[in-house]
Amino acid sequence: MQKKFQIIIFFILFLAAFLRFYNFPDRWGIGDDSSRDIAIAREALDRHELPLIGSFSSAGPFVFGPIFYWTIMASYLMLPFIFTAPIITTILSGIATVAILIACGYLISGRRLAIITGILTATSIQLTVRSVILGQHTYVAFTTALLFLSFILYWQRKKIIYAFLMGISLGAAIGFHYQAINLLIFLPAVLCIPRGDMGIRKRLIALFIMSLGFLIPSIPLIIWDSQQQWANTRNILDYLLIAQNRLYVPNSWRLFLFQYLPSYWSFVVSGYAPVALFLMFFTGITTAIFIIKRKIPSIMIVFSIIFASLLLINRFYKGERSEGYLIYLAPFIIIFTAWSINKLFDIHGKKIFQKLAGIIGAIILIIIIGGNIWQLIKYEQTTNMKLILNKTVILLIKKYPNTKFTIYDYHNRSGSMSQPLSLWLKMHDRTDPRGMPIGFVCWSKECPQNLPKITTLGYNTIVQMQNIKDRDVKSSGWVNVNQESMYDDLIGWSKKNELKSTFSITNYILERLPKI
Repeated sequence: MQKKFQIIIFFILFLAAFLRFYNFPDRWGIGDDSSRDIAIAREALDRHELPLIGSFSSAGPFVFGPIFYWTIMASYLMLPFIFTAPIITTILSGIATVAILIACGYLISGRRLAIITGILTATSIQLTVRSVILGQHTYVAFTTALLFLSFILYWQRKKIIYAFLMGISLGAAIGFHYQAINLLIFLPAVLCIPRGDMGIRKRLIALFIMSLGFLIPSIPLIIWDSQQQWANTRNILDYLLIAQNRLYVPNSWRLFLFQYLPSYWSFVVSGYAPVALFLMFFTGITTAIFIIKRKIPSIMIVFSIIFASLLLINRFYKGERSEGYLIYLAPFIIIFTAWSINKLFDIHGKKIFQKLAGIIGAIILIIIIGGNIWQLIKYEQTTNMKLILNKTVILLIKKYPNTKFTIYDYHNRSGSMSQPLSLWLKMHDRTDPRGMPIGFVCWSKECPQNLPKITTLGYNTIVQMQNIKDRDVKSSGWVNVNQESMYDDLIGWSKKNELKSTFSITNYILERLPKI
């Protein structure tokens, strides 16, 4: 029986790898953000430097931790001659996520739950699609899965080391992207360990050890932020307490329960919103019934409370709810959906009801797998972006042999093209800070006109810029997107005390105290 289980798990992991690597040469791509991240990581390696910060958040004037840049740097250290090394690493982290959630299912309720969890994770639309997108979000799913596994092991084995691993996982998740900040709810959860040889003293020690683990991935950013008078932390607090309230995002319980949540749930499992809506309520009702009947593992009750709390937080959150920002919920959705389906196979009573429940469970599982695979077929469309970029590089090399280039972009309006082209040319050793200046112009009337045209790239025009003498002056509007310049612009400034904040937590509290 054990060997059969191991064979099934092997095929699930094979399926996960197949879906993520299938048609890889045509599926992977780079845009402005990913090309920027690769450029910074590669330049940091060239300079033998270790960035203490990551990229800026789109939500406000604060930066992420450097762990994502470090991951890209590590991928090139392991695979130095493969341009797609960081994307391969991202895919491998996605496959590891499948393995981790399989382990979670096994520890919670045995082999069948492990198999169902593995199938749902392996075919998850979101986790598969994002496996070839170089971004922080896939790693948030990976670190959240690690947090799950560490919590389950801590719960069952009551060893402090697992509390420490929980802290490491939580700190890494938040370091990759601040969407994971809601997972801080796991900190007090370590105090909910069942009684036994874990008295209050040991629980408090576990909380302390977990907190230490949480700080370790954050040390570089903490060191840097301390040199900025904690401007980064204050700007994050400003966003959480004040700035997000300035945004208007239409929301209500009806929208949240019947539009936002089903839409995201379907992207994780099922592929279709109506099916996801059914699964939501089926999962909620099944969990509630077994909690009332006290026929549910105590750890699932804690996970239920945590999941419900996270959904409540998201209901009242006023910011953007794109699928990437919700990916830390994916492990919850997969585990609870798998657990509810698994319970259908455990129904006791008359044989006919047991058989009927098993058939229903199998049908639900088939519908989910079919929906996932069908949506993946629709999603996995090839792109000719790399072909266009490669043709442009070949054209430039042929037209200007033995020439290196400096690439500019007017107000960085063509970043999705100019930055990847700069990276492509860098890979061919065709960029240099003192190279021939070429630039991307836009179509607006205020953009530079009548510059000598070299070629077009998509909807963008590449022009010669030798006659523009003030191109390196900030007021000219031209942005240098060479690898070296991007590194100096996005990392070099961090070596100075340049991040500012007007937020004061003391003033914020005093302003809200009742006046006497």
